Amino acid sequence: MTAPAAPSERSLIDLFRDLSQQAYTLIRQEVALAKTEAGERVNALMADAIWIGAGVLLIHMALGTAVAAIVVALSAAGMPLATAAALVAAVLIVIGGFVVRWRVSAIRHRRVMSTRVADELKETRQWLKDQTN
Repeated sequence: MTAPAAPSERSLIDLFRDLSQQAYTLIRQEVALAKTEAGERVNALMADAIWIGAGVLLIHMALGTAVAAIVVALSAAGMPLATAAALVAAVLIVIGGFVVRWRVSAIRHRRVMSTRVADELKETRQWLKDQTN
């Protein structure tokens, strides 16, 4: 068995082979990290979607129950029935709209890929360019 060649004795092919293996390993690790972080963000998006669904369900239930009760109460207090129904419906729609808008805004501000991973991928690309030049 021969001893490993000293760094000065290594061929250019061996150097490129090592560089490509290191680059491949680094890229695989970066992609695995990006997948993990993307999975975490997808889970957070799913939680937001569930909350949006819960908000929509609450809006629906509120419209069905509260509209009837409040419209009857306003009508009994002397307000015309149609006016009471329109007023109550408008108030409930505004409240439900705020709940949905709140969670949709949270989704828009959440990034699927973190800026850190994107920066690391850019650094890796630059490192590869530097190594091959």
